[in-house]
Amino acid sequence: MAGRTSNPTGRPSIRKIAEACGVSQMTASRALSGSGPVADATRKKVLEVAARLNYRPNRLVRAVLGGRSHTVGLMIPIGSWFLAEVIRGAHDALAAAGYLPILHFNGDGPGANHDAGELEYLYRLVEQRVDGIIFVPSEGSIPDHYLREVWDRQLPLVSVDRKMPRTRADFSGTDDEMGGKLVARHLLSLGHRRLGHISGEPWISTY
Repeated sequence: MAGRTSNPTGRPSIRKIAEACGVSQMTASRALSGSGPVADATRKKVLEVAARLNYRPNRLVRAVLGGRSHTVGLMIPIGSWFLAEVIRGAHDALAAAGYLPILHFNGDGPGANHDAGELEYLYRLVEQRVDGIIFVPSEGSIPDHYLREVWDRQLPLVSVDRKMPRTRADFSGTDDEMGGKLVARHLLSLGHRRLGHISGEPWISTY
């Protein structure tokens, strides 16, 4: 019935909204998604009924049909206050932009030898139809062809803190070289001349 506005079976669907508005499911879908030609009065009516029924779109269905899930994979190891702040910053920025982060803690922290596990979970995020991936790699030697599924889906991939120079991934991180120069200049200005440097594995960019 056109006047019915309740859904005793549970979660309201586009079909229920269409019935309540007296329009087709295609029209209701276009009005809810904001795509396709729909009269302003019809769109307003559909949105009002959807709000009254507490309609919530199925994100997975929207991802399959529209190609966008409004989710972003966030792969970050557990290990330090710095990484906790990266998680908080990424979460806040994504939420403000209308995206839902899907968080995966990849390994035991920086330097862990778990490349195969990282790639497995990265591909699982791809299968979840995320719109992009923010990634703190254990090290930067991953070759580009390992990320073929990411590039085939044309997903943006951002490497945080550690560069992956053998890939097309974007990078966001600190300028470690400049940081080292500033520390050296400060020590030299204090009169120190015998400086020691403790480093890590040469294939990890932050070292």
